[in-house]
Amino acid sequence: MGIRRYLKGNEYADLGTMFYVGYIVAEPIQCWLMQRFPIGKFIGVNVMCWGVLVAATAGAKSYGALLTIRILLGAFEASVAPSLILITGMWWTKAEQSRRTGLWYMQIGVAQIVGAGMSYGFQHVNSPAFANWQIMFLFMVSRLERWLCHSHTNLLRTPHRVFSPSSLASLLSYFYQTAL
Repeated sequence: MGIRRYLKGNEYADLGTMFYVGYIVAEPIQCWLMQRFPIGKFIGVNVMCWGVLVAATAGAKSYGALLTIRILLGAFEASVAPSLILITGMWWTKAEQSRRTGLWYMQIGVAQIVGAGMSYGFQHVNSPAFANWQIMFLFMVSRLERWLCHSHTNLLRTPHRVFSPSSLASLLSYFYQTAL
């Protein structure tokens, strides 16, 4: 969507690789930290930092800045999967855990489908100040941070309400209302 104009040669591919370098290096550290801090607050802080870095991506215009952001994005995202598995193990029985973990991972496909549609929509937004991909990043971060501030304090207190069909419907309703 336009980020390649700041890059040359293999730099775009290197940015993809560096995300996973940050992920692999940080995952053992993140796992160690999540055992020492309250898990709800820990994942909330990591997701918030991840969101700030996604917003910073919209302002990055050099390879060095993008490289640093991609490594840090990988480091903060490294906490998500282990945290969700830990939360699943805390609240559901062994028989229920495999289904819940499958539901977590199914959301990757849902996010890709929704993200592709949103990306298509944002490609048709024109602004003299920002490229369309920058607008998309900033919009998504604003929604993420608003939802995170609203909900992460209740994450571990009421998992049956947070992850019930009615709460998912209310979450979609919340996103719809705040997007207007």
